[in-house]
Amino acid sequence: MGPYDTTQLAAAVAKAGGIGLISTIGMGPFDISGLGKFHYSTIFGEGTPEERLERSVNYVLAAIADVPWARFGVNIPVSEEFVPTASRLIRYVISRVKSDPAAKEKVKVIVTSAGDPLPWSRVPGSKKVAESIAIKDEIPEVVWVHVVPSVRAALRCVKAGVDVIVAS
Repeated sequence: MGPYDTTQLAAAVAKAGGIGLISTIGMGPFDISGLGKFHYSTIFGEGTPEERLERSVNYVLAAIADVPWARFGVNIPVSEEFVPTASRLIRYVISRVKSDPAAKEKVKVIVTSAGDPLPWSRVPGSKKVAESIAIKDEIPEVVWVHVVPSVRAALRCVKAGVDVIVAS
């Protein structure tokens, strides 16, 4: 869904009873070899990736505050060129869920995609990157979904302890 702002869509879907997802693909710069660095400030506004995500989370929380069943999540790509930003965004979600009772109640899903789930797992000895953090160790109550393009990638999700695998 990126690099488009899906904040309002996430709120509407959550209000309707689905799991609305905030897309983060454009919330941070990323480098593509040979093409350079991309920024999407015209879509997401100025600020750090965390500030951009905070605005989106605040919007959705306010929009669904009076809807007891409404739940939402955050979609964070973990491809190699996005890992530094992905780490910052995942850490923001973890911190927000741990520190904010409204977020703890309403943020129920982290979707990762476009990369290897193992650096974000609790698997001992798995290949870690400097920026990685074990999602399920930090917020076990949040469902971890990973989107994969192949059986091989799905098997890595099983090894990583992903809760839900989406083949796409």
